[in-house]
Amino acid sequence: MAYRKELLREARRYRTCPPPHIMEDPRHFESLARHRRICPYCAAGTDQENPWHTLFDNIIRMAGPRDEMAEAGDIQPGEFRCIRPDRGTWRDGNYYSPPMVLVLEKTGTISDDLRVAQVYHDTGLAGPGDLVLTGEQTGREELFVETWNIYTLKAGYLGPPVGRRQDADIIQSVQKMADDPEYLPEWAMLTRPLADEDARIYFRRLEIEVGYSFASQAVEALMDELEGSEPVLVYDSDEEIREAVRAVMPSVSWNLTPETPGEILAFAQLPPEETAMAASDGTEETVPGNLFLLKEGRIASCRTVRVRILGWSPIATGVEMIGQIMELPADLNQSSLYCYLHDPETGVQSPQDDDWDEKEGRFRVVFHCPAETEGRLSFAVVGEAE
Repeated sequence: MAYRKELLREARRYRTCPPPHIMEDPRHFESLARHRRICPYCAAGTDQENPWHTLFDNIIRMAGPRDEMAEAGDIQPGEFRCIRPDRGTWRDGNYYSPPMVLVLEKTGTISDDLRVAQVYHDTGLAGPGDLVLTGEQTGREELFVETWNIYTLKAGYLGPPVGRRQDADIIQSVQKMADDPEYLPEWAMLTRPLADEDARIYFRRLEIEVGYSFASQAVEALMDELEGSEPVLVYDSDEEIREAVRAVMPSVSWNLTPETPGEILAFAQLPPEETAMAASDGTEETVPGNLFLLKEGRIASCRTVRVRILGWSPIATGVEMIGQIMELPADLNQSSLYCYLHDPETGVQSPQDDDWDEKEGRFRVVFHCPAETEGRLSFAVVGEAE
């Protein structure tokens, strides 16, 4: 356990402490000062003892020149590529260094978008749901693919390929593990189960934060390429929306009094026996949400979905939550996410800031409330599907 805690400390330094070329850049001094106020590793004002800077410099060399743009046509599934160094970003006092990813597919749904799985190099932090690959398989070193950390990037965000391209069997194994956490190829290394307070649980939260930092950049850019991306309800009143919900959910009830169309959809509840199970494996919280599918602006169907809460962190403006909506239709488009936090003392809150990636079902919301707030979360996804 102590061994993994040390690996976690090293991972946090590697993922969130600025590398030398950032620390030496005067343009980042203000952000660096803020980072040093919250980072015990960088508080002394020196980075000469950080063993990860050498590793980061190696990754920069693997990723190629900072002004190099990878073309979508050159990228193939199965390639390991590093996100370009110039995509590194500050967020909430930490500097998120670009990770390596495994390209899973070129979706072509929106421009040059790709589905990728994040990769980490120290297999001491691998656990259930991670696919460990040997140095012979990767062509460089042993590493593991985080099948629980898959997201969308633009092709131009990636540098040149690194190591050996993986064959279709590896890609299929990653996708099967993402869909079924119990699946593991016969040839793959079996990892130890996660224990209570396991350092790997906190490592996964860190990796989700890293992935979000880069996926959110890509989603914003991709969504800018779309027009009219949000669904439009054509009902004339809130009561018409209620009746439309009752038509597809005859047993519906509202424990909270909704005041907006979004609240009507998010607060709608089915009886417990008809609600998706909200299970937990010890690494994450899962709650039920509603999925409403529209046809020409009118509610055509509804079902419950699972909402994974992957991170809940205090930030300067309140509390930031990161999660993922599970079981969304593959052809979902023009969708919106409605999310609310109900605290009995302060009432219903809507997010002060939010990001929604309908392709992966990932979201980030920020509530302006104290970190210790304990409230009930309500979700609804509204969109169209073929």
